[in-house]
Order: sequence, then structure tokens, then C-alpha cells
Amino acid sequence: HTNAAGAASVGAAMYQFTPYFGVSPALLESFSSVGTTPILFNTDGTTKLTPDVRPKPQFVAPDGGDTTFFGSDTDGSGYPNFFGTSAAAPHAAAVAALMLQAKSTLTPAAIYATMAATALDMGAAGFDTNTGAGLVQADMAVRNVATCDVNGDGKVDINDINLIVAARNTPANSMDLRDWNHDGIINVLDARGCALMCTKPGCAP
Repeated sequence: HTNAAGAASVGAAMYQFTPYFGVSPALLESFSSVGTTPILFNTDGTTKLTPDVRPKPQFVAPDGGDTTFFGSDTDGSGYPNFFGTSAAAPHAAAVAALMLQAKSTLTPAAIYATMAATALDMGAAGFDTNTGAGLVQADMAVRNVATCDVNGDGKVDINDINLIVAARNTPANSMDLRDWNHDGIINVLDARGCALMCTKPGCAP
């Protein structure tokens, strides 16, 4: 359920009404549900002494994207557009998947926190009842979990790549096997590309 303690609730903003398309802050869809619905009862049906008000939604993701089969063509692209929080939630899930691809050990809580911390405010700074932390930013969320300093020496260099190559057949370390420049090999050039991608203090070219 969207109000469950471990769930991430997602609002919707039409993709054309976001900063990428010149609209800043992004505009929340009129149908996107208001958050912070109080939980009044315990699981046994008794009334809570104090209502449990959870910070929902956590963030907003775009809707209105093209599909090949669902909806109607509203943007003239030749493909039908899919609207609703049902369309926005998969976009947020896709960002989470990219984060897990960059660092497979992330917990759901860490994913939610990073997506919220890197979101673009759509109202007052911080959490808002309607938009949560704001519009998710896939690039920033992924950059903030990228791990390139494999040996933890405070820099990204050929030594990290050597460790990556040595661990290429170890499933637990597969998250670090990234051919950043897509040349078919993993070498120091990928270390530099990874460093440029990462915004953490340990990531330095």
C-alpha cells in the first residue's frame, strides 16, 4: 500500500512540464494524490493513541511518456501517452534499478533516501505534502551511489581497475565491472570516466 511504512509513494508530473522542458519548478499533475494521510488504527483494530502520519509521497516522477499500446497520442509524437501515478511509479522504479546496477548492495531505505536527497524541490525547500522531496533526478541519484574507489585509498586510478578486473568473475563484485567509455575493455580510462560520473568525495580523477 502506498501508505505502508516500507513503501515509496510517488506523485506524478507531466514530463513536458519539468525543468528539462523549461518549466521550473515542475508542475504536479492535478490528480496526483495528497500525502500524509494519517493512520488511525493499530493492526489489531484498536485506535492509536496518536495518529501515525508518514511523509508520503516521498517524491515525484514523470508521467505522460510514450508507449506502443496504451493511452492516446496527446503530444503528437505518433505514440500513445500513458498518464497517472501508475505511469510515474515505474519511472521511479527505473531510477532505483539504475542505482542498484551501479551499487548492488543498496538497501531500499538507502535508495529512497538518495532519491529524495537528490530530488528537485517543487515547492518550499524540503518535504511538501503534495510533492514530497520533489522531482526525482535519475542522473544525480545514480552519481551519488557510484562506487569507483574500490580499494578505499581516496582516489580512483589504475589500482582500482586492477582490483575490478581481478574480481570480474566474482558475482558479489559485479557491480564494479563498468566499461564506462564502452570500448569493450576495462582499464584506467574507465577509472577516469567513473570518477567524472561520481560526486562522492572519494571519486577523484
